[in-house]
Amino acid sequence: MLRKLKQQGKIRAYGASFDTGREVQQIVNHTDSDVIEVMFNVLYQEPLEAMRKAHDMGIGLIVKVPLDSGWLTGKYDENSTFSGVRKRWSRDDIRQRYYLVNKVQELIGPDASMVKASLQYILSFSEVSTIIPGARNSHQLNQNLSASNEKLSDDIRHALRVMWIEEIQGKHFPW
Repeated sequence: MLRKLKQQGKIRAYGASFDTGREVQQIVNHTDSDVIEVMFNVLYQEPLEAMRKAHDMGIGLIVKVPLDSGWLTGKYDENSTFSGVRKRWSRDDIRQRYYLVNKVQELIGPDASMVKASLQYILSFSEVSTIIPGARNSHQLNQNLSASNEKLSDDIRHALRVMWIEEIQGKHFPW
């Protein structure tokens, strides 16, 4: 049906939204989607290989949850409590996230903006077409936009990737 609407000129493109590399790979293998919205950020890089395959197939990639539901803004700590869908996180999950957020800050430098560095990290991947960070006010909007004004250093990019590989990948870390 979507293919027909596209052929008729009623829509320009269509796609789907997923969280895991496996799901992205299924869309790449079994549909002719033009775009995929995928969860990807400094603390969640699991879909990267599938994103690369999608990009190689000419599929656009929109990154969602780029600031890890607010964690990569630095506004939460080990004592934070949550409601709604985030209530699923145990005290241990919250402590682990806080540890990782502090590690990110350590890697980027104490005076660096975690928001800016987190968005720059995502933008450093050529596979990414765009990012959709949320903004509740003009300050947040300007902070988000400033990330595109300069690139993340190769050293910091590498350190953040290594952190994912060594401290997060393959471990229990609920989303």
